Amino acid sequence: MQVKLADTPLNALPRKELKIRLRAPDAATKELFSGSSGRFSWTYQKPQVPL
Repeated sequence: MQVKLADTPLNALPRKELKIRLRAPDAATKELFSGSSGRFSWTYQKPQVPL
C-alpha cells in the first residue's frame, strides 16, 4: 500500500474509510494467498538502499 504525503493520514480516517483504503489494490499489491485452507508464512525483507 502506498500512501502519498497529500493523503489524509491513515490514523485520521474514519474506520469505514480506513477499511476501504487497506483493502484497495495498488501498483505494489501482490496476492499472498487465496482460499481458506493451507498454511501461510511471510517474512519482511528490508529493501536495499542503493549506494
